Parts: sequence; structure tokens; C-alpha cells
Amino acid sequence: LPDWLGGEQPYDLNSWQESETALALADTLDEDAVIVEGYAEYATWRPHLAYLRDPYGDPDMEMEIDGVGGVSILAKAKVFRSGVHFPAFSFEKHAETEGFGKMAKRMQYSVVGLPHYTIWHLYEPSLDDIRHMEEMEKERKAREAEELKNKERMDKIQSQFDDTASEWEKDKSEIVDAQKAADAAKDVAGGVKDAAGNVKEAAKEVAGEAKAAAKGAAEGVKDTAKGLADKAEKAAEAAVKDKGAAE
Repeated sequence: LPDWLGGEQPYDLNSWQESETALALADTLDEDAVIVEGYAEYATWRPHLAYLRDPYGDPDMEMEIDGVGGVSILAKAKVFRSGVHFPAFSFEKHAETEGFGKMAKRMQYSVVGLPHYTIWHLYEPSLDDIRHMEEMEKERKAREAEELKNKERMDKIQSQFDDTASEWEKDKSEIVDAQKAADAAKDVAGGVKDAAGNVKEAAKEVAGEAKAAAKGAAEGVKDTAKGLADKAEKAAEAAVKDKGAAE
């Protein structure tokens, strides 16, 4: 089976053992009624061959059954020659293959099933399955179209992001270069400022030294002038004394 049907599924749902519930149901029906498996409102609670399968069980194990499904019926020729058939009427409230099982048991033939024996059948999709597969195909195409649309949108966004990223890398490089130039200019300005400060200090020192030298020179001149004045004064006093003595 397809994956969406689970790969495989029980197939023989009409081979079963009789149950008390089903016998009680049959007693409530008229002679023309037929019990058909699978209706919730007419639940029989019969153990079905399909659900008793064990994939690791003994394939030769036999289980007595009452109803026979039409999937894999093997019957000896003498069964048919004795009159057992697939009734097209209600026989013990059953018809066709299930009626065949009831009729064979009524005529004392053994009716058995092989619950662990597996027969694989080719998958034949029903009309509902075909409609479902068509819907699945539409959904697949719609999903692929949506995925392609999303991929194109993401590729477009990614390409725009890549362009922005490359532009940002370029701007970042320019910013770094500008910052380096600014730092270099700052270093040069700092060097010029330091040099100007050094020149100012040197000029200040030279001015101080010149001022000290001028001051020293002025004091020397002052001392010299004072000495000359003192000598002149002494000479004048001596001259006056000499004049007085002469008189």
C-alpha cells in the first residue's frame, strides 16, 4: 500500500469466528436479512482473521472459523460437488462467501483459517483513494509552489543583505582610515604644541638670563659711577684744603 495507507493493512476482514453477540443479533432479524460486517450500529464483536495475524507466528497453524471472506478461499472439489455454494440469498442470516462458510459447516465440513499465513495482494485504489491521491497531488504542487516562492523571497532578502554587508564593510574601512588619519593629525598637533612649549620655555629662560645680565651690568655701571663720584669728591675736598693752607 502507499505510505499514506501505512504500507500494509489487514485485508481479510470477513473471515471470522462466531460470537454470542452476533448470534443474538441474528435472532432479531427475519429470514431475508443479511448480517454484513463493519457497521457500528450492528456490531458483532467477532474475532476477525485479519486482526489475529502475528508476523512471527506459525504460518501452518489452523484456526476454526465460521465465516469465510472472499479474499483467499481454497476448497476441495467435493465440497462444491456436494452442493455447498455461495448463496445469493440469506442463509443463516448470511450470504455469498460468508454464507458459503455457514453452509459448509452445516454440511459437516471443516472450515479453518490460517491467521499467520500471509498472502500479498496488489494494491487496487478505490474511487475514494483516487480522489484522495488527486487531492494529495494538488497539495504537493501547491506546497512546492509555496516553497519556491519562499525560497525566491529569501534569496532576494539574502542578496540585499549581502549588498548591504559589502557596503558596510566599505564604509567601515573608510571610517577606520579616517580615524587613523585623525589620530595621526592629533599626534602631529600634539608634537607641534610640545615644540612650541619648548620654544616658549627656552625664550623665557633666555629673557631671564638677559635680564639678569642687564641688571648685573647696570649695577656695575652704578658702582663705577659711584666710585668715580667718590674720587671726584675727595679730589675736590683736597683741593679746597690745599687752597686754604696757601692763604
